[in-house]
Amino acid sequence: MKFLIALLILVPLCLYGLYAGGAFSTPDPQVLYDEIMTKATPGMDWQDVADIREPRKFRIVVPANPTGTSGQNKFERQKISTGLTNDSYPSGFVFDYQFSDAHACQVFFSSSGKVTEVAKMVTFKDLLNGNIGQP
Repeated sequence: MKFLIALLILVPLCLYGLYAGGAFSTPDPQVLYDEIMTKATPGMDWQDVADIREPRKFRIVVPANPTGTSGQNKFERQKISTGLTNDSYPSGFVFDYQFSDAHACQVFFSSSGKVTEVAKMVTFKDLLNGNIGQP
């Protein structure tokens, strides 16, 4: 019985310690969004942008496609490096960053792997607030 009481006291204390120490915390989406929007600048190399924060996925620009891009590809540094060497991205590529329903941006790259534009993405929150098409 003493063991159960000790367990009931120690487990919540340990979990709180982990929570307070940051083991369960996630970074603030606004901070992550601001980091990409301010640090990624035109002319920057794709590797420098990935060093700021690696995207989970990237898309290849395909002008003939109605959406303008390919489907999403899993981000792998080697895959992008090889693609740039082989001229696999003649119209460039895009890193998509989705931090939350309200914080998302895209970084556009040229065929040589240099940033051409950093733009805010339309998010679900924009849709709900009627802010589509507004800066």
